[in-house]
Amino acid sequence: FMFTPPQEKINQGLDIQGGLSVVLTAKGEDGAAVSAEDMEKSRAIIESRVNSLGASEATVALQSTDQVLVQIPGLSEAEEALAPIGKTGKLEFARLDSFTDEAVRTKIETGQYMEQESVTDAMGNRFPTSEQKLTLHVDEGTYTPIVTGDDIERVTVGQASEASTDYAVNLKLDSEGASAFAQATKELAPTKGQIV
Repeated sequence: FMFTPPQEKINQGLDIQGGLSVVLTAKGEDGAAVSAEDMEKSRAIIESRVNSLGASEATVALQSTDQVLVQIPGLSEAEEALAPIGKTGKLEFARLDSFTDEAVRTKIETGQYMEQESVTDAMGNRFPTSEQKLTLHVDEGTYTPIVTGDDIERVTVGQASEASTDYAVNLKLDSEGASAFAQATKELAPTKGQIV
């Protein structure tokens, strides 16, 4: 007979191997109650972000009407894990020629901003995750946004065209955002400038 060492055969939970266990509480605007639908959407977003860390055996579950339980066994760097989980996304469109950091502008022009993500286990070992991320760190104030997420009235998902099976994200801008975007494209069209 051949025996496998227990640590290789048994999945150890948070109580044995340590890791991250946190309860996130949702708060509605102006103190309003959070709907069950919004909580499920939040849980799904958090689960997607946890999965992108490459953590195995992670748990993301609704704990009450306004709480989400997140457990990631074996994770030693809690702050590193919590940063992407609780971070709100930010959408901005800017003219490429408005970027003052030459290195950033070159990376955008050449498409050289793929980054291999990794996760650290309880022993301090770093392992690459299965996916590369499109990541480019741009400092505030080194570009001028022409449109931000605040200018978006509605977002829908649909097919890119009737003949295509590809999907597209459609944005409807408010009048201020639409005017700014139109002005930028009008100025950039003759020189084939870019909006990123």
